[in-house]
Amino acid sequence: SSVTTIEDNAFDGCTALDDVVIPQSVTKIGNAIFQNCKALKKITLPSALESTGYNMFYGCIALQKVEIPSSLIEISVGFCRNCTSLTEVSLPPSMTSIKDYAFAGCTSLKNISVPSSLTDISKSAFPQETQIDKV
Repeated sequence: SSVTTIEDNAFDGCTALDDVVIPQSVTKIGNAIFQNCKALKKITLPSALESTGYNMFYGCIALQKVEIPSSLIEISVGFCRNCTSLTEVSLPPSMTSIKDYAFAGCTSLKNISVPSSLTDISKSAFPQETQIDKV
C-alpha cells in the first residue's frame, strides 16, 4: 500500500504474466511497464491513477479489455499499441485526450465510444477501420 509509482520498464517482457492488479495507492506509471507481456489478458488499474508513460501495453497481444479509471484524463502515446486481441476499451466521461498511436495496430478493436469531453484525438490513435462514436 506504500507504492505510489511504478517505474519505467518494470515488467517489460515478462512473457508469463497474465493477470495483474495494480495497488490502489499507485498514481503514476512509467514508460513501457508491461511492454511485450504477451500472455497478459487481464489488468486492473487503480482508481486514483493520474498518469501513465508511453507504450504501457505495447505488444500485449493477449490483452482483450481495458477499463480506464476516471482519474486518468489522458491516454498516452502507444498506450495499447499492437494489442491485437483488444476488443473493448472503457473510457471515463472525464477523458480529454488520446495521444498518437494509443490504439494503433489493435486490429480487433472494431468500435469504441468516446466521451463528449474528449477534445484531442490524434489522427493515428486508432486503426482506420475502428468505428468511433461520441457519447
